[in-house]
Amino acid sequence: MSQPILEIQGLQVALPTGADRAHAVDGVSLSIAPGRTLCVVGESGSGKSVMSTTVMGLLPRELRVAGGGIALKGESLLQATPARLRALRGQAMGMVFQEPMTALNPVMSCGDQVDELLRTHTDWPALKRRQAVLDMFARVKLPDPQRMVRSYPHQLSGGQRQRIVIAMAVILKPALLICDEPTTALDVTTQREILALIKQLQEEQGSAVLFITHDMGVVADIADEVLVMHKGCAVEQGTRDDVLFRPQADYSRMLLSAVPSITPPLPRPAPSGASLLRGESVSKTYTAHDWMGRARQHRALEAASVAVRAGETVGIVGESGSGKSTLARCLMRLIDPTEGQVFWGGAEVARLPEGRLRPLRNRVQVVFQDPNRSLNPRLRIGEALI
Repeated sequence: MSQPILEIQGLQVALPTGADRAHAVDGVSLSIAPGRTLCVVGESGSGKSVMSTTVMGLLPRELRVAGGGIALKGESLLQATPARLRALRGQAMGMVFQEPMTALNPVMSCGDQVDELLRTHTDWPALKRRQAVLDMFARVKLPDPQRMVRSYPHQLSGGQRQRIVIAMAVILKPALLICDEPTTALDVTTQREILALIKQLQEEQGSAVLFITHDMGVVADIADEVLVMHKGCAVEQGTRDDVLFRPQADYSRMLLSAVPSITPPLPRPAPSGASLLRGESVSKTYTAHDWMGRARQHRALEAASVAVRAGETVGIVGESGSGKSTLARCLMRLIDPTEGQVFWGGAEVARLPEGRLRPLRNRVQVVFQDPNRSLNPRLRIGEALI
């Protein structure tokens, strides 16, 4: 039997004094063989991501390893020097983070960011590095790799940014690939493409994959083995079929019972009365200019109409880039619609200047996709709410 790529034995990661428990990870053990995928599941706060960042040597300063061991192809990672860990990252182990906008440098082009990795870990000349980046962008199925090399993260869709992060993680063919909920923020079509891409790259390179997720559908699709965590502890571990269809732990059964059904509930009576939020033929066109000053227009939203009444929930679905978020931002007046009308109650707000709009903003509130980008990092939570 081949040597496991990753072995974790009795890992303990201590939390700071005053936390809700003593350890973020408490006595967890696992191993992953070449070409195998281990999915780690559990609710938020179960210790999944702390375990993965400990493996990568990226543990936050306020946390510390209190016991156990981690070995990558037999080499201890907990005893490795910072310089050795930097050498292993990228070459021997790569990581795909949950939110690519926090993993990518916003002031560097995507091509330069991947090239920086190659400059650090190889002695390849510039032409070879550039061709390797273009080839990898093509392998992860990015459209027009030449344009993607020049593009900045904010110019790409969420699915395209995630493919850039995957390209960075696998371009040096690491033996271990850690994926920390890489599909959470993606639509289902893009999610399926990303999962298929990770599986394809794994098969081509023979990598072991540690996949962190809370999505049981993802587990059913890609896992060979499953580890269930709760409050830092491993409560169950086994093959995918054993955990999904024959769970032994009460917590595992609870997780599986909480998986949403695609069967809709009985319809509620249709709401009556005037709409609280309404958009009529809302369109949005973006205009960009090249280095010669020539304008290029992109129609992000075309004549979309929607109305929401009191007590009603309206779902807007579609693939990445379909205009969902653009419509929501126009309705919120976070961006100005190019055409159409937006009503907050009886007030038409599509063309209101900010000074007149500000007193009305308490009528419409938004929960953003990524809290790290919507909360002020310089304010305590209580201060942000006051």
